[in-house]
Amino acid sequence: MFPLFDIYERVFTPEECQGLIAWIGEPNQDGVVAKIDTMTDKRVDKNIRSTRVKFIERLPNEYENVIRDIILKTKQKNVWNFSTPTREPLQYGVYKEGDHYDWHHDQKEPGDDGTMRKLSFSLLLNEDYGGGEFEYRDGEKTHTFVLNTGDMAMFPSFVVHRVKPILHGERHSLVGWYRGSV
Repeated sequence: MFPLFDIYERVFTPEECQGLIAWIGEPNQDGVVAKIDTMTDKRVDKNIRSTRVKFIERLPNEYENVIRDIILKTKQKNVWNFSTPTREPLQYGVYKEGDHYDWHHDQKEPGDDGTMRKLSFSLLLNEDYGGGEFEYRDGEKTHTFVLNTGDMAMFPSFVVHRVKPILHGERHSLVGWYRGSV
């Protein structure tokens, strides 16, 4: 376990991950990014992010229940002390050779409802690719780790992180954000 991350191994089996990929279908838009220095500048910039995405309101119940249980475990065992009552739509991402997502954080401006992103997760759905390591910064130090199929990384949304360029194959992931009061 990393200081700012909880890693849950084998949340789903490789077969369950493949089933989820098939259920979701093809991504339907380019990844929209918010530049790290302005949080409100939303545009597609392939130098910051190159990937295809699809937003999903809800997964089949068997997947939703597992993710919900992990969120509850994370809230109980960590000192992050976030209230996370609402989840935004999930984002399925496919990174092909050369695709990446440069340094960024997931925390955005507070919404009209007085909430903002507090807790993020990334669930890896396959591992038959090269590159694509997940890195995060803790002060001046950079930590690198590789998730295996079905592993989920849970972390506060303010943590600066990236996905390094894919060298070969395709990386499939599902990310989510939970909102809480400011």
